[in-house]
Amino acid sequence: MGDPTTENLIQCPVHGEMTPNGNHIIPRSRDGKNAGNINKETCPICHEYYHWLFSNLKPDEIIAYLVKRFWGGQVEWVYAFLEEYEDKKDDGWPESEANWSPHLSEGRHRQAFEGELRFFRAVRDLGLGLGALCIVKEGTKEIVRSVKRKAGETQQELLEILLDGKELGPDESIRTVV
Repeated sequence: MGDPTTENLIQCPVHGEMTPNGNHIIPRSRDGKNAGNINKETCPICHEYYHWLFSNLKPDEIIAYLVKRFWGGQVEWVYAFLEEYEDKKDDGWPESEANWSPHLSEGRHRQAFEGELRFFRAVRDLGLGLGALCIVKEGTKEIVRSVKRKAGETQQELLEILLDGKELGPDESIRTVV
């Protein structure tokens, strides 16, 4: 996309001004095409969160997942949104959008997401696969030490290799890559 300029920045309610990237509404891996299927104004950090939460689900699958797993089957929230949107769609998004920014941009949720994102980037950069163990600094999610799982190795054996006779520091914990 080139160098960021004020002309091509978007205002993310969580991360402020960002150079956007494109999000396939229906993922390419699920037969999504490029034409008419890309939201070009997606915050790249939120885009990673989106896939972290929803993998490559399609929009209808995401709504079903939210209704079933987060809202206890209370589908009326979907209808409430659609009704509010239908009433105000000519004037733009419903007023509730104005409430997003303060809740999304502050506090522990953003920090937790960003910490997890740092952890998963480090896992990727280190080439760690499923089942690997890591010693992680709690505040920063920095990986202090890690060990890859080998075929046939038990969790206990892996833990002994990781600790190597040392104790964890007060701000350290052990994480398994899942």
